[in-house]
Amino acid sequence: MALSRIDEVTPRDFRLEIPLGDFRELPQRLPSVDIQREGDVITVRAEQETCHLKFKVDGDVAVLDEIVIRSDVQGRFFQQVLGALLIEYQGDFRGTVSWSVPKGDRNEVVVDRGESPYPLLAVLAAARRSPLQEHAGAARQPPELTRAEKLQAEGRAAYEEYERLKSLRRN
Repeated sequence: MALSRIDEVTPRDFRLEIPLGDFRELPQRLPSVDIQREGDVITVRAEQETCHLKFKVDGDVAVLDEIVIRSDVQGRFFQQVLGALLIEYQGDFRGTVSWSVPKGDRNEVVVDRGESPYPLLAVLAAARRSPLQEHAGAARQPPELTRAEKLQAEGRAAYEEYERLKSLRRN
């Protein structure tokens, strides 16, 4: 059986700002990420060459300017990079995710201030809720790697359950 993948993410509207200092820590927090800076442009890539995020530097923050996600195996880049950053930094996103299996499956995805009902992201958002409330006045600390791995596993499990229920509904 072929692995499912996101054929393409079509963003319509998005907002995400990340403090410049946090980009130094992203490779430790998101181990499959490579960050390159050329002038006022920061590019975040993963092992898949067909997926990247581009940020424009604006003072002491970087503002998301471009989202390119194609042929994303099991939606990993979408969930573990874009989704994790949207949740962590309370960003906004509206767009369409087109999956390869089942062929032509398209889902509208909305992230509003780091919250989303979309199965790949909902688990991440729910897990982030408590720490953000506990440390609301404190400076943002990067999450522990083990916590990030746990959230990714929970997200994958939630997505698998979503796919299972969806296939039952179609049969």
